[in-house]
Amino acid sequence: MHELRYASSIIAVLEREVAAAERLTPIVVNIRLSLFSHVTPERLNATLQVMLEDKDFADVRLHIIPSPFTVRCKRCGHHYEETAYTAECRSCKNTDLDIDKGLEFCIDSFEIQ
Repeated sequence: MHELRYASSIIAVLEREVAAAERLTPIVVNIRLSLFSHVTPERLNATLQVMLEDKDFADVRLHIIPSPFTVRCKRCGHHYEETAYTAECRSCKNTDLDIDKGLEFCIDSFEIQ
């Protein structure tokens, strides 16, 4: 379900920005996607490709970069950024952590031809 919303957002931005750029052809859309977005890169890419079939952007590809989130250990107070699931503190190996979500989804840029 979330991948449909994100793919729709990508298409809306493509249509608006590429039209303003005199119909240049976008090749790559650079996306930041969090583990907390409930969307896998594969599902987002597949959904986008289906939605783009009847549009001018059929050759667009996604470049998906993991979006970081912050972790704070409740025992030692160590605070750090992470891009993958973690079960224990990097510093003391404690498993009682606070996780602050980062951006779930962000369109960073387009690479245009």
